[in-house]
Amino acid sequence: WARRCVSAQADGACGPGVTTIGGVLLERGSHPRFFGLKVPQGVADTWRSGDSYQVVGQAEIIPVLVARLTWAEILRGKHVVYFIDNNAARQALIKGYSPSLPSCRILGEAAMADAKLGSFSWYARVPSASNASDPASRLDFDRVRAVLPGATWTEPVVPRAWLRERKEAADEWFS
Repeated sequence: WARRCVSAQADGACGPGVTTIGGVLLERGSHPRFFGLKVPQGVADTWRSGDSYQVVGQAEIIPVLVARLTWAEILRGKHVVYFIDNNAARQALIKGYSPSLPSCRILGEAAMADAKLGSFSWYARVPSASNASDPASRLDFDRVRAVLPGATWTEPVVPRAWLRERKEAADEWFS
């Protein structure tokens, strides 16, 4: 049973003009793994819908999707407990729904990734101070390694929409 269970922690951070995300994967018998990255500004801009200027909801949900894409082979067929320090994001992941259209899109992609992997997800609350992915979401990788000795950085796999956004931005820049 223990070999079929893994733990993942996910977090997002929003500052003036920058949104970053991070994740940590803990698997019995393996060194901890982590990722952290800056969300492309064009992607964060698409999360702002209607009168909503805040992107913290999406920033807290998207690392779960990125974790599934990044560690797909490890998560395949496993029971995964995701620890999240934002209750609204945790509830959205549990329900698979949010009144925010950008959040719903992320939730749909996350559910599809879960289904393709045949993994079984559970979402639990972790206080921010105890969230090992907090330093990863702030791109403080030295602190991640201090908290989790032997932790290795993993190149994150991002949603295809991010790649399209980068290509469109590059096309616009060079045209």
